Amino acid sequence: MFQKTATIPGSISTALDRLESLIGRIGSLNPEQARQILIDMDAVQQRLDEASADENALRAERSQFNHFEATLKREARAFLNDIGGTSALTSLREQVAPPPEAWWWNIDEWLVTQRRRSLSRLLIGIGFGAVALIILAVIYKFFLEPSPADQARYAHQINAQNLLEKKDYRAALSEAEKGLEIVPNDTEFLMLKGVLHQILGETVQAEETYRKVEPLLGSRLQFLVLRSQTFLGAGEAKLALEDAQAAIALDPNSAMANLVAGSASEALGEKQQAARYFEEASRLANEQGLDELNALARVRLAYLLQGMSTIPTPRQ
Repeated sequence: MFQKTATIPGSISTALDRLESLIGRIGSLNPEQARQILIDMDAVQQRLDEASADENALRAERSQFNHFEATLKREARAFLNDIGGTSALTSLREQVAPPPEAWWWNIDEWLVTQRRRSLSRLLIGIGFGAVALIILAVIYKFFLEPSPADQARYAHQINAQNLLEKKDYRAALSEAEKGLEIVPNDTEFLMLKGVLHQILGETVQAEETYRKVEPLLGSRLQFLVLRSQTFLGAGEAKLALEDAQAAIALDPNSAMANLVAGSASEALGEKQQAARYFEEASRLANEQGLDELNALARVRLAYLLQGMSTIPTPRQ
């Protein structure tokens, strides 16, 4: 049960109305307005917890709050800037001492975790597989001091990737489900579960899982990109390319979608097409200041071109 971290006058509607106004202006808030978002999130969560025994109570309010959570995660970097950076948030956190489930008070740490997880997905998607996960897990263990839950999560993720490489889809699905027992709304495990159901021909279960994970990701674009990466990690390059191309159709400026499309094209033997996607991914990432993604796109392009240049020319 969520414990109250600040006293806020007014009803849940008042807090939700204020959140709607403030969250819509993330990126141009002053520190006090950003702090108010955290306080109102606390107030709404407390009221929702109090009504948790009745599934029908405050249903609309729960849906609205879930939307605010997704928006705050999507705008996390801008919000952190608004509040004054990590040091300012850390100082506020020490004053309030929020409970662990109030993740918004730890949005700086959440951002670090998301960057690590995005990098792991990216490395898997471009073909580094379980080796990348093992390297990242070792770094995380010794330098970022993960919780036991995070360690268990990583173990199931590594196991699942190893099983995917062996095409043992049923066992990989079991690992995904074990991971979801630890982190029920984890988008990576949920997407893996949906993809594996689809590969196994279990269409109903796949669609049910996809319907659950898409709202958690916040947009159709993010859903398609993650599903494309997951298909690619599972060795389903054709399905991965279809999703990546659908993502590009939604947003031609998505550097990640272009990068995954390039990786899928390469896996299918479409090297010229892969090179074009990698070039576009690098260009977009450079324009958007996505240095890690730009570097990965350039490396993928360099290796691809090197391989193409060493293909023997048939004798006449």
